[in-house]
Amino acid sequence: MIEELSKELLENEKKAYGKVIRMMAHEVNNSMGAINSILDTVIDFGLDQPEDQDFADSLKAAKNRNYDLALFMKNFAEVVRLPDPHQERCKY
Repeated sequence: MIEELSKELLENEKKAYGKVIRMMAHEVNNSMGAINSILDTVIDFGLDQPEDQDFADSLKAAKNRNYDLALFMKNFAEVVRLPDPHQERCKY
């Protein structure tokens, strides 16, 4: 009985973590979409003067960091989607 309850608790905990991670990924991705849109607009607005180059480079670096964060969140969310392992005997 304790073993069954422990298994059920672990399954519920895994579902709860999965839900939290998916919600986090959703919120982060929504925010980054808006931020990247603003960054693109500012970059395209006319930072074509030589004195603007450092600022433009900083904005592009920020956009790259957002891309890396989006990739991290995508991979993090994939962890909760991993299927349970399938065990089988090996012939070694």
